[in-house]
Amino acid sequence: MENSITTLDIVSLCLKLDLAAKNIYDRFTNTCENQGIKNFWLETKTTEERHIEFWKTIIKLSNKNGLPEIFDSPDSVAKELELSLNKTQELLKKAEDSNSILETFLIAYKLEFYMMNPAFELLFHILGRNAEGLNPETDYMAHIKGFDEILKKHGLITPELELLGETLLHIWKESNRIARQTIIDELTSAYNRRGFMVVAEQLAELSRRNNSGIGIILIDIDHFKKINEAQGHQIGDRMLKQISEIIKSSLRASDLIGRYGGDEFIIFLPEVRHKGASLVAEKIRSAVEEANIEKTGVTVSIGSMDGHIKEEPQELIWEMIKQSESYLYAAKKGGRNMVMGNT
Repeated sequence: MENSITTLDIVSLCLKLDLAAKNIYDRFTNTCENQGIKNFWLETKTTEERHIEFWKTIIKLSNKNGLPEIFDSPDSVAKELELSLNKTQELLKKAEDSNSILETFLIAYKLEFYMMNPAFELLFHILGRNAEGLNPETDYMAHIKGFDEILKKHGLITPELELLGETLLHIWKESNRIARQTIIDELTSAYNRRGFMVVAEQLAELSRRNNSGIGIILIDIDHFKKINEAQGHQIGDRMLKQISEIIKSSLRASDLIGRYGGDEFIIFLPEVRHKGASLVAEKIRSAVEEANIEKTGVTVSIGSMDGHIKEEPQELIWEMIKQSESYLYAAKKGGRNMVMGNT
């Protein structure tokens, strides 16, 4: 049975939550008489406005191109967010009657607690590349730390509020960790296969709209199984981490790296010119060889492919991956430590 809830439904709930939060902070800004704290509420409201603009941008983009289905259990995610929205709307009513500064901070802490859902972090992380520089992923840590700083500055901190602040920071870190586990490979900090494909499809759609080329690169570590057996899995794990770092250092910030399999990495290159994929692939091959990782002389074989998106990005990506795999196998068959591709 298919899920009835879509990613767009979840994004719409996130928008409603941030709109309610913005209204609460707007009320606190308008009623606070202490100028320092008033400025803090204004900054907090501005943060929520950035989040609102993010969700609106994503919804606008989805009307043109749709959104990837990110969640394994979207119905349960939606139920959690709906519950948080109900509680947030109750807080909005309380905010209208709050008079003391400490009471407003208590409401604010509860508000932030209700909004600590891994769904936010996951959506920020995956959809942020499409949001025209509006990604609010880095806002939350500063957002939460700001509460404790302003309370301490004005001598308003109480044991209860201090504990709430520490709890919120812990929940935020745990929420971030859970969200990352869904799409990030823990060993190499590259995207896992699922995360890579979801984000790659978003970047491919951007490239289609911009009428620009894309590239796919598949990298396989030569004789990795033998090295693992001879040197031990600890060496093998360190090797994977170091090769991942070498690959990342060879890429642009806009490029995407994923761990495709046990000893395979995959790269997506947006906005790439003809022969761009093969040039990046050769740069990576040379860098790995020169690094002499763990003094093993390890090398990599690489298959690369570039192309131009005209219609369905998802279909083209899979076709390019398939062709890159064939080039990778040819590189290994041809003697390894080489790049083969369509350019």
